[in-house]
Amino acid sequence: MRAPRGPARPRRREHLLTERAALVAWAERHGVDLDATLLAVYTLALGPLYEEPFALPVVRFTGPDAQRPAECGELTWARSPAPGTDPATAARAHHEQLAADLARGGGGGLAEMRSLAVRRRRTADFAHPVVYTSVLDVSARPLPPGVRPGPAGTATPDVTLDCVTVDDGETLHLAWDALDERFDDGVLDEAFERYTGLLTALAAETGPEPEESGTEAEDDGPTTDATRAHSDAHRLLRTANDTARAYAADGPVHLLFEERARSRPEAIALRWREGVMTYGELNRRANLVARRLRRTGVGAGTSVGISVRRGPAMAVAVFAVLKAGGAYVPVDPSLPSARARAMLADTATAHLLVTDGGPGWPIPDDVGVLDVDAPGTTGADLPDPGNPAPVTGPDAVAYRVFTSGSTGRPKCVVVAHRSLHNLFAWCRRTFGFGPEDTGLCVTSLGFDLSVFDILGLLGSGAGLYLADEAEQRDPELLVEAMLRERVTFWNSAPTTLARLVPLLREHRGEPGTDALRLVFLSGDWIPLSLPDDVREVFAGARITGLGGATEATVWSNWFPVATVDPEWRSIPYGRPIDNARYYVLDERLEPCPAGAEGDLYIGGDCLALGYHGQPELTRERFVPDPFGDGPDARMYATGDRAAFRPDGVHGVPGPQRPPG
Repeated sequence: MRAPRGPARPRRREHLLTERAALVAWAERHGVDLDATLLAVYTLALGPLYEEPFALPVVRFTGPDAQRPAECGELTWARSPAPGTDPATAARAHHEQLAADLARGGGGGLAEMRSLAVRRRRTADFAHPVVYTSVLDVSARPLPPGVRPGPAGTATPDVTLDCVTVDDGETLHLAWDALDERFDDGVLDEAFERYTGLLTALAAETGPEPEESGTEAEDDGPTTDATRAHSDAHRLLRTANDTARAYAADGPVHLLFEERARSRPEAIALRWREGVMTYGELNRRANLVARRLRRTGVGAGTSVGISVRRGPAMAVAVFAVLKAGGAYVPVDPSLPSARARAMLADTATAHLLVTDGGPGWPIPDDVGVLDVDAPGTTGADLPDPGNPAPVTGPDAVAYRVFTSGSTGRPKCVVVAHRSLHNLFAWCRRTFGFGPEDTGLCVTSLGFDLSVFDILGLLGSGAGLYLADEAEQRDPELLVEAMLRERVTFWNSAPTTLARLVPLLREHRGEPGTDALRLVFLSGDWIPLSLPDDVREVFAGARITGLGGATEATVWSNWFPVATVDPEWRSIPYGRPIDNARYYVLDERLEPCPAGAEGDLYIGGDCLALGYHGQPELTRERFVPDPFGDGPDARMYATGDRAAFRPDGVHGVPGPQRPPG
């Protein structure tokens, strides 16, 4: 498509399809409506113009006032069918998608489309060049005798080609309004001829009348099996990813904790071997550190490193950074010096929160240091300055965390507050986290499971026991803490829990074994024997496998592990959480049918913003989502292979990189 050369007037191509009744009958035989039929033929006619798959906006008239359609519209999206797809299969796919989108509620029609274009043009050239507008039915409003319709046309800003149709009950008035100078010479004439010709051919087809039951007549021809498989694969993708659910994302995520601290300041927030800390005290300390950070210039999105010993300072530091408006960067005290310095440099971190003695590596001279436990910082004699007013919103950066680097150079993943809101809302809804829970934190801040331990649990009013370094290393001490503190929630990699199993068996039936209700296992393969080993001691525990990627905000899929099937080679990945989507696609980015191996992609509100300081890698791994809600939708290319089961659960067909 050519770049615009200035203001232009659209040219209208028109065709009167007098075989309206026959085309409607064709649509009914195939179980679709007129819009799905026209949209299918439109995308098929445009297919030869584009080498890659494409998606286009669909504006639907859904309101009661047909005379004011633009004010009563819904905006959804349609994806181009694969080359060789027959019209019936394409129409059925569009019909199902449009019906599902309409049931969920679309955007605000043309107004939403224009608004998006205006926002995107602030940073780059942007438009919605090709649009389909649903049929305008005027059959109930015939013109008075002797009155003929005058010339008509559409001229929507940022639209280069618009397919419009008027249905007067006897004839379909087909029209394309286009800015011809944006297209190569002659291509629109050829495409419009394909469009009208194919519609005329469909209207000329004969077939059985629609059955009263509404069942579809079977297609004839050698491509029936292939097209049916294609349609089934799309249907499986849609049903497996029917995860849309509303959630609150009001401001930065630490506000959830502040509300808990306000309503229950004397409730115990943190426990460790040497003591406890209330919500009110934790909030006071975080506020004091946040005030100091703001005085040193920390604001929205500023990277602040955290390198503290295990204990309450972990939570104090995390909440302090978020309250100041910054994004925390975990830099473990035990890291090699070169790795720590590289992490600070890569993220332009000029502020570092530490505890007594500092980290085990030299701190660069240009990095400011603040001891969060120092009497002058959080001493008991210092009054609470109050919660600082938020300076960030849900789309601001919450943390920057480095991957392990097991597949190459470590990457710094940037995660916003919004995806955390989505994750925490799903966890609360699905598992009922609340003040009666006590979690056990055994992971470091550099491992993103700790994100839920600190921000998720404390934002739900639960308590959190922070295992120290000795308890981390010694399974006996960890088991002792688990039973003594009556832990209700365990969250770790499978290997961490598996090494406790031999010791746990010795405590079967003892006090504390009746408390554990939830076990989250993620980040690596779950041994098939581990769920039953845990339930042997903790009879009331529900075992859940979770996974995803650091780039998809801690967890984005889950699988409740009940009875372990002896035929399993591994615990299945499971299903996506709320507002997450999992795709298994072939090399053309088409959905793979059930049982067929393909590349695994993750989409939806769970996605991170990208990689810090690596825009090219971000564009390479976070690609446009052809099945998402609108042109801004992205999906993350995991690099893994997977396959869907017929029930929509996805798993791995063979040895691959572990989930999580």
